[in-house]
Amino acid sequence: MDVIALSKKVEEQYRRYLQTTFYFKDPILRTSFEQALQEGHLRKGPYLEGTPVFKRVITPRSLFQTLLGAQPDAGLVQAVHGDRLLYQHQKDAICGVFEGHNVVVATGTGSGKTESFLYPILLHLYQEFRVGTLCPGTRALILYPMNALANDQRDRLGEVCTRLQDGHAPFQFTFGQYTGETPEDENDSRRRAQDRMQNRLPGELVLRSEMRRTPPHILLTNYSMLEYLLLRPDDSPLFDNGMARWWTFLVLDEAHQYRGSRGIEMAMLVRRLKQRLREGGRSEPFRCIATSATLTEGDQDKGAVAKFASDLFGEEFRAEGVILGATEPIPDGGTKPLSPEAYQFLSAALQGTNAATRNDLAALARELDVSLPDSEELPQTVGRLLQGDSRATQLRRLITGSPTPVQDVADQVFTDLPGPERIPALSQLVEILLLAQEPTSNAPLLSARYHLFLRSLEGAYVSYWPDKQVFLDRKGQAGDSAMFEVALCRECGQHYFVGPKELRGGKLVEAMRDPGHLSFGATFLRPLESSGDTSEEDDSSTDESRQVFHLCIQCGEIGRHKPKCAHANTLRVLKEPSPEDRPDQTAQCGACGYNAAGRDPVREVVHGTDGPHAVIATTLYQSLPEGRKKVLAFADGRQEAAFFAWYLEDSYKDILHRNLLLKVAQKLAPHTSEGLSLRDMTTGLRNLFRHSRTFSPTMSDLDLRREAWCRVYGEFIGRYF
Repeated sequence: MDVIALSKKVEEQYRRYLQTTFYFKDPILRTSFEQALQEGHLRKGPYLEGTPVFKRVITPRSLFQTLLGAQPDAGLVQAVHGDRLLYQHQKDAICGVFEGHNVVVATGTGSGKTESFLYPILLHLYQEFRVGTLCPGTRALILYPMNALANDQRDRLGEVCTRLQDGHAPFQFTFGQYTGETPEDENDSRRRAQDRMQNRLPGELVLRSEMRRTPPHILLTNYSMLEYLLLRPDDSPLFDNGMARWWTFLVLDEAHQYRGSRGIEMAMLVRRLKQRLREGGRSEPFRCIATSATLTEGDQDKGAVAKFASDLFGEEFRAEGVILGATEPIPDGGTKPLSPEAYQFLSAALQGTNAATRNDLAALARELDVSLPDSEELPQTVGRLLQGDSRATQLRRLITGSPTPVQDVADQVFTDLPGPERIPALSQLVEILLLAQEPTSNAPLLSARYHLFLRSLEGAYVSYWPDKQVFLDRKGQAGDSAMFEVALCRECGQHYFVGPKELRGGKLVEAMRDPGHLSFGATFLRPLESSGDTSEEDDSSTDESRQVFHLCIQCGEIGRHKPKCAHANTLRVLKEPSPEDRPDQTAQCGACGYNAAGRDPVREVVHGTDGPHAVIATTLYQSLPEGRKKVLAFADGRQEAAFFAWYLEDSYKDILHRNLLLKVAQKLAPHTSEGLSLRDMTTGLRNLFRHSRTFSPTMSDLDLRREAWCRVYGEFIGRYF
């Protein structure tokens, strides 16, 4: 996937969203606004960053054997990829937790923090299995700040259980994700119980009823649901009747989010949980684990982090229990670079679009003075070649731990190419490094991420002198001519100048938006530029709601009569009335009469977060390859995150269903000269729903018809049911 091209596509879709959302009826201003968006630097980046190369030390097979004192079951070794080398920090965390210590894994994103707490949990379960005490009952609680992260962990646990089953391992374990979306029982249609049961992963418990009946060994949830679990009598089987004695591990993922008041809430919740478990029969110490990528910046912070974790869990954490990532320097490469043509060949070979013969690879090896073993998989061979490539080594060193603008990276790495060819060549080299593997560890030769920043609009401003022009901020204009904040009618695109609540002469200044201020409110001034606008006759009106003012477009002075600034360029503007209960809005658009049913018919050029974020997330999702369609979006609060998740899902469904309606019309239209009826569209859409599996296979034909009618009607009345 060409991430550079994707970033441009995201920017273009974002720009189109802004152009569509904020429409200027005035053609000059509309063109100027589009130019301002083009030149307004909406995008910054992308930046390219390589994550540090962490030190690898031991395989799970060897580590498990050392800790257990015996060779572990082959199925368990296979389930955890037992011959892949673990990072140093993973080994330290696994050993620390296995020995009964509390640890904080404070390493970067993508450093394998999950294995750091999951493997000691599996070892504990395996030990119980070996001595015959592994029975239903929760051993580990893994607490996530959001369900999306819990969903990812669910998939990972399902993969481990699948490998255990495929390897016919006698050791098996169970897990369950208990959130607000978890069905009560098999009849819980609101939470799609039948779908969840049909898509059950190996080892997974998917119903609340079965988790209460046979509590899973590993319980995934969020802190809001944990509070409900502690309160509701129906969930007491997780803790009572001797079940509390099995609880051992308490894991908080993304622990840095629990600071301030939220941290206090979490600390109290953990203490309530421990008290409930102590009262229920738990007598052994708990093993507490916290993970975070942003809690510490180095060894000097270990003491503070340990105190933070101690306060959060109410358990002892020591500075030596704060585990940081040990990194390795990128080794020196060769002195010769491969050609861009060689990268094209290697890229095609790794993606399977051409066959790389032994002679082809040997020729590249001779070019770099690299020796190739007689037998090796293609990703390792390509990795060996790139380790000897000076250009690949330069790229890895340049971006590791240091986000750098893509253009700067391309200019430094591909000095031998013309400017326009450098970024595509860089994108291809990065993709090869991601697919190539280090010959000894089989790890990707590069772990990289791109950063892209998009600027939000916080208003638009217009200048009328010497020419009409739109700017995206007040600093966008050179010279001393006046600029006015602009608002637009949501229906017709008529523009208004926005001023303070009271116009007392002098310069037109910004409106006061602080509701607690005495001057809170805004005035909307409609320019009277058309010779046919009869509102000009209201110049002498004494009705306060129909006041006409004179505005100097050079200096911004405004008054009921000609300004005294001596400038000859003035514009007549009409003050639109504002409702008494909404002093920062206008009652209706004076040009078209639109009133938005009393909900802000005229608005400034300021957008919220949901619309742009939905456009960005949808563009990313649609551009991802099949099998990797997953987008993780963060928000500042739980309520905002929950609302955005609903908004994004709803928006994406609307886009999808409109696309399906278009496909139905395109398919049926050639077969009739009289046009399509609503029934034709509905029947075609129902059939397409079934064929494309848009909805669950368990939906009845009547339900599909209802959905189809709702979507068709929605296109004609402007809303969905």
